[in-house]
Amino acid sequence: ADSQERTRQHLRDTTQALDWYHKSAEQGHGPAELRLAQAFDERASNKKDKAQARHWFGLAALHGMPAAVRRLETYAEHGDVEGQLQLGRMYYHGRGVSRSDNDAYAWFHRAAEQNAEEAIFAIGRMYERGRGRAQSWNEAVAAYQRASALGYLPATYNLARLYRLGQGIGANADMARVLYERAAEAGSLPAQLSLAMLYEAGVNWPQDLSRAVQWYRQALAQGSGEAALNLGYLYAVGRGVQKDPVEAYALFSVAATRDQGLAAANLAELGSALSNAQKAEADKRARGYDAPRAHSAMLAP
Repeated sequence: ADSQERTRQHLRDTTQALDWYHKSAEQGHGPAELRLAQAFDERASNKKDKAQARHWFGLAALHGMPAAVRRLETYAEHGDVEGQLQLGRMYYHGRGVSRSDNDAYAWFHRAAEQNAEEAIFAIGRMYERGRGRAQSWNEAVAAYQRASALGYLPATYNLARLYRLGQGIGANADMARVLYERAAEAGSLPAQLSLAMLYEAGVNWPQDLSRAVQWYRQALAQGSGEAALNLGYLYAVGRGVQKDPVEAYALFSVAATRDQGLAAANLAELGSALSNAQKAEADKRARGYDAPRAHSAMLAP
């Protein structure tokens, strides 16, 4: 009976300790992340515990915990694709480890062998930028095509860009438009912004201001400050839309809250011509545009 009670007490103490580790780990405390990872690792009898262990080892590794990096490498060596991706990102950006393009490429390559689309895309970007490998447009295009076929939107966007510019592949505006729109319709913010600006400018691209406004609005809904700024210009001068200084002021206000430095000067200039009632209406409209900022992937286009 005493032995059973001691066992139950040990389990209660362990559970309480893990609870405290979890609370600290969620606040980004590296040692707590490591200890929590080790706890899951010690009892990793199922896929869920193993996934939790790898997750917390990955976060602890980002905080520069050497023991976490070593254990994450063990997971990756045994074929854990998320661990391989995490190490590739870490070495690519120099987060938690010293930056190493060769190590980044090696881990991305191992993940790509398991058809991890982010890893395939990362390899394409490394070839395009000449990081870890000699610069090669052909290799970049091949990787982007493969990742795009798997549905990875940043690869579809980059492939569209290369078709438009004729880099590594013959220039093809029609194919670029198809790929841009495929990515944009699936929610790619860079593709939405690119289409908006291309349709607005009409340089080596058919000008269509109504479509420019459409794509700016899509990007605005994802939290883009650049879309708010550019759409504000259109409303300020009545280009592609009916001129509306109140709407322009509202959009410049949104852009200002989204780190667009040019918005402040636009607000000052436009605001001098608006009444207090018009500014109040603009502020109301601006609040209606509140949206979460779009989050970029670890490896953006």
